Amino acid sequence: MHRKLLLLVCWTVCAACSSTPPAATPVAPPSADLGALFSAALVAETTDPIATEPYLQAIEGALAQPDDPWALPAVSAALDALVWRRVHDLGTTIDHAIVHRSTLGLVQVTARLRHAWRGAAATPLGRAFLAVALHKLALRVGAEKAAAKWRRRSGCVPAVTVSGPLAWPPLGALDRPSPLAGFDPLPADLPGVPPFAGRASFEKVYADACNINVNATSPLSGLRLVVVDIDNPRPQQLYVAFQTSAAARLEVGGAALLDRPLSASHLPTMMLGSVMAEAGRLRLSARVAYNHDGNDVAILVVDERGEPLVTHAPAAGDSAPAKVTQATPIDPIPTIQRRSELPLAVAALLADGHSRRASAQFAHPLAPKPGAASVPEDLMRIRALYAARAIPRNQLLTRVQSAAKRVLEQCADCWEAKITAAAIAHNRKGHGTGIYARFEQLGITAASRAWPQSLSPVELAFAATGARNAGLTDIARVAYDGLAARTPGSLMVADLDWALHRRMGDNQVQAACAGGTSRASSRCMRAHLGRSDLKAGLGEMARLRKLRGSPSLHRGVEIQQLLAHGRTEAAMGIYDALSPGQRSLAVLGVRFGGSEQASARQRFSRDMLRARDAPWAYEPLARLLGVVEDRSLGLEQTGAQLVTQDRAKAFLPGAATAVLRRVERYQLSAAGLLHFWVYYLRRVSGTQDVASGSRSGTPRVQGRSTGRVLRRRIYKQDGRVLDPDPTASGAQGATDLAQLEAGDYVEAIRTGWALPDDGGQLVVDTPDLLPRRTSVRDGVIRFERPVELPLKLWAHPLLGDGVTRDEDGQRVTEWRLKEQSPRRIETGVPLLEARVGISFGTNTWTRIALALGDRFQSLDEDDPFMKAWLAETLGGEQLSQDKQIARVVAAVGKAISRSDGYLLSDAAAS
Repeated sequence: MHRKLLLLVCWTVCAACSSTPPAATPVAPPSADLGALFSAALVAETTDPIATEPYLQAIEGALAQPDDPWALPAVSAALDALVWRRVHDLGTTIDHAIVHRSTLGLVQVTARLRHAWRGAAATPLGRAFLAVALHKLALRVGAEKAAAKWRRRSGCVPAVTVSGPLAWPPLGALDRPSPLAGFDPLPADLPGVPPFAGRASFEKVYADACNINVNATSPLSGLRLVVVDIDNPRPQQLYVAFQTSAAARLEVGGAALLDRPLSASHLPTMMLGSVMAEAGRLRLSARVAYNHDGNDVAILVVDERGEPLVTHAPAAGDSAPAKVTQATPIDPIPTIQRRSELPLAVAALLADGHSRRASAQFAHPLAPKPGAASVPEDLMRIRALYAARAIPRNQLLTRVQSAAKRVLEQCADCWEAKITAAAIAHNRKGHGTGIYARFEQLGITAASRAWPQSLSPVELAFAATGARNAGLTDIARVAYDGLAARTPGSLMVADLDWALHRRMGDNQVQAACAGGTSRASSRCMRAHLGRSDLKAGLGEMARLRKLRGSPSLHRGVEIQQLLAHGRTEAAMGIYDALSPGQRSLAVLGVRFGGSEQASARQRFSRDMLRARDAPWAYEPLARLLGVVEDRSLGLEQTGAQLVTQDRAKAFLPGAATAVLRRVERYQLSAAGLLHFWVYYLRRVSGTQDVASGSRSGTPRVQGRSTGRVLRRRIYKQDGRVLDPDPTASGAQGATDLAQLEAGDYVEAIRTGWALPDDGGQLVVDTPDLLPRRTSVRDGVIRFERPVELPLKLWAHPLLGDGVTRDEDGQRVTEWRLKEQSPRRIETGVPLLEARVGISFGTNTWTRIALALGDRFQSLDEDDPFMKAWLAETLGGEQLSQDKQIARVVAAVGKAISRSDGYLLSDAAAS
């Protein structure tokens, strides 16, 4: 019965997306107070969590008076409550906005929003937001045609051209001019991050349900440039919405339009603007300071009636000569002039992702003191405090608890405040007994099963998810049954069913594909693949690509499945069609030993610098495919000869640890690819030397690096050669050499790879050739790098300057150490300078200073509390800058008892 109801919901929503909407819908009078309308809707939801009508009336009232400055905020806030909003303490396990709580509510909201879209031409961005909401609902129920229609109507950009990283550090790069001239044809590439990435090419990136992954071109941080061309059929006002969680700046037609500061929020933040554009092709470019703080951006562009425009991902040589005469950012809220507008202002800011600014609204002169706040004001205070993450957790819980208590004093049945109070009680008690404090707050007792009737649907979901997390399956089941009885067939029930009940085989496929959970997720696909049903799995992938509008979706999974089922040629065809940054070298292992090994070697050489699993997939593929020479056999043969010679005539017979041979070879390419080999053969004598016999030393690499031990063996005194189990491990470490004894020889071969770090630089410190109690018979370090590559090089005085020569565009330097007895290690010498080795790298103190500047810039904040604290600290006196700094530093020292020694260090910056 439950699944039949869910299928009915899906059919009804799809029909609502394509059928004619109801002829008569409530429309608010033109004089409606939108702040009061929204507050009334908020109060209605607090006692009836499935109440949709008040929010729909708020939307219709806003659209009926498009000249009201609060019209767009009202549409945004009401849509958020209906379609997107999540209660903080309920988490992300299930969707629980209002449309997910009721089958009837879902149908009504879909029909009314569609009808509202038809009459929203006077509010262009509001119309786009309505289409975005309908797109979200179509994705949820899997309505492919409706999803495509509303995605297009929302003005969502389906594909862009992306280049990067173009500069590092990313925040500082935003302050410099755009690398792309406003009206010039698009170049094939742009200057990249020196010295290794001299050029950064442009690549086409498809949106996935309107979200564009700027990380598709490279896994490294740094400035990204996102470009899209817009066909504007006539001179008119265009409206732009740009969403990202990273700092960014957006230009249209060569004019600066939007600036998204890093301090706005840790959440995706919607920035709005408009331009007066002339007819023709118009270029929109966004510079994104990507620093692993969110991969996705979204861009919406609509005309003066809220209709979508045709957009293109430009190719090299494409130009967009149209200009704009005016570019105006749009504030998500107007100035608050009445107290009744405060809840709407906070809700609109939260809906658009401006969490810090939303929290700051309670410092507004019209904002009430906490003791005098109304229910809507305190509810919005709770949401803003949670979303902003602006204060320490202990202070946050205290403020939220006080606000929830005030709400419950005025409204004992307000479910959101009850959930907040229960969650705080849980947090204060901790993981052990906190769940029982939660149940006590909600009135859940083991002695009675009547408690589900006293809880709202959202409270039941809250109780069920909490009980599941605590392993109390009986309570979770009772809460689930109560919710299913109260809101049969709702999407929230389907999500909770999936979260609580694990299934296998056909039952899992049925629940994942037809159980009412999101049809835009990969659950159904993975359920099919879990049963090795390749045909059904591939069919589900194709459906998801069409539904979400992304031709590149799940291509990596498709390659894996095709390889697993022996369809290698099809997998390789998809592999070659992917952009370089999305390819995985690991799949090329299927070609090893076959007739296609040569083609795999060519692919490996082509993709090894930019593949998403580089350099971690290099070993052992690079050697097995013949990309690089395997030197281990020659080193082993030489080592066996040295052992024989040393047994006949020992080198320094009384030495504690005698290194018979050590070879280190480092090869650095112009593209920043480092390949190194480390070989050593040593004889150990004393107990301490046996204990440390496995310490071969590996290079310290500041970059993306990987290494692999190719050989580690023991030559015993009686002539045996032991090859330890490479998988042996123990609490003390190096247990694979547990059979090592005094007088034995240890041989090891290690190889490794490295690529530049996030900032595009590479720094290497080689291991110590002469650690304590060690003598060296023959040691050599060889370093090869391009002649023109700018880098710093340091060598220990015992090694000297080495011998340098140029060979085929490579500069080769060798350092040798022969017949070296143990050295005296002085205390007080820095660790890196005390080791007998070399250091080389491309990083500089100038770059580290820039990185520190970026770190300072990332700490920039616009907080009313801090402004008030600074004003109080300075006292309004006319002081010199030095005295102001001294007073602030002294006050900070009193206010903060413990500082963070890492936050502004060179290590944190680089």
